[in-house]
Amino acid sequence: MPISAEFIDIHPEAIIHDSAKIKARSVVIEKYVKVSKDVSIECDGILKIGRTSILGVNLQVNCNNLIIEENFYSGKDVVIGGGGTYSPQANVRIGKRSALTDNVFLDCGCGIEIGNDTVISNRSMIFTHSGWQPALQGYSYRHQPVTIESNVYIGTNCTILPGVTVGAGSVIGAGSVIDRSIDCNTLCISRGGKFIIKNNYYPKPLSTDEEYEVIYKIFEEYNEILNHHSYRSNLYSDGNELSIQLETGEIITYKYEFCEYPNYNQLILGRFNGGDHPKTNNFGAIFDLKDYNVLPDDQKFSLVFEGFRNFLRRKGFRFYTQHHFEMIKRANNQ
Repeated sequence: MPISAEFIDIHPEAIIHDSAKIKARSVVIEKYVKVSKDVSIECDGILKIGRTSILGVNLQVNCNNLIIEENFYSGKDVVIGGGGTYSPQANVRIGKRSALTDNVFLDCGCGIEIGNDTVISNRSMIFTHSGWQPALQGYSYRHQPVTIESNVYIGTNCTILPGVTVGAGSVIGAGSVIDRSIDCNTLCISRGGKFIIKNNYYPKPLSTDEEYEVIYKIFEEYNEILNHHSYRSNLYSDGNELSIQLETGEIITYKYEFCEYPNYNQLILGRFNGGDHPKTNNFGAIFDLKDYNVLPDDQKFSLVFEGFRNFLRRKGFRFYTQHHFEMIKRANNQ
C-alpha cells in the first residue's frame, strides 16, 4: 500500500488494498472508505476521499486536485486524467452520493465539477479540451471546464464536450453527444446531430395512488427476489398498506404516513410524522421518504433489510447509512 504525501490523514477504519498506489501533496481518506485492488492515484495537490466512499477496481487518476465527498462510488476501470493534467486547472470535485460506473472517462485538464446525487453511466466520457491541428491554420480548439450539476443522470455511452453545463435534475439519454449546455430539469436526447429537448420535464409530482403503484411494483419485485434466494416470504396489500412478511418474522411495510415506531424486526418505508426522532436503537428501521434519512443511521441491519436498502438504491431511493450497500444473498449463506 504505497502512499507518498507530505501530509497524510487516513482514518483507521478506512480499507486500502495492498496493491493500491497513492501519491499527492496532501492525502485525506475518511472513515469507512474502501480503496479497491489496483487503484492508482497521482495528484499534484490535494486528494480527499469522503466517508463511506468506494473506489472501484483499477481506478486510474492523474490530476491536480481531486476532492470527493461522502458516499461516492466508482465502478471498474474508471479513468480520471487525460491530456493537460499538469495544468493548475486540472481539478475534479465530486459531490455527495454521486457515482461513476464502469469504464467512465473524465478528461479533466480544464476542470470538472460534479454535483450531489449524480450518476455518470458506463462508458460515458467527459472532455474539457479538444483539437489537435494547428490553431494558426484555422483549426478550432476548445479548452473549457465542464459542470454537471446535482441530481443528474447521464446515460451509458454519452459524450460531453468542453464548456458544457448540465443543469440540476436533468437526464441525458444513452448515446447522446452533448455540445451545448442543458437547462435544469430537462430531458435531452441527441441522435445524429439532432436534439430532442424537453424543458421542465422533471420532477413529475405523483398522486398518493400513483406513488402506491410505484411502491407496489417495488415490493412485488423484492418479494420475488427474496423467494428466489430461498427466503420464504409473502406480499400482502390492503389498498393502503403493503407488507412483505417472512417466515423468519421479519416484516417490511410501506405506509404513506405514519407516526409509530416499528418493532425490532420490522422495517417501515414511508413518511415519518412522529415528532422527534428517538435517541435509542431499541426498534427496527425507518426509511423516511420525506428526507431519505434512515433511523437509526449507525446500525447495520439484517441481510434482508440491508438487501432492501440496496434494492431501493437501484430504483432511485438512496438511503445512506454509515455502512456500505450490501446485496441480498441466499438464506443458507447467512
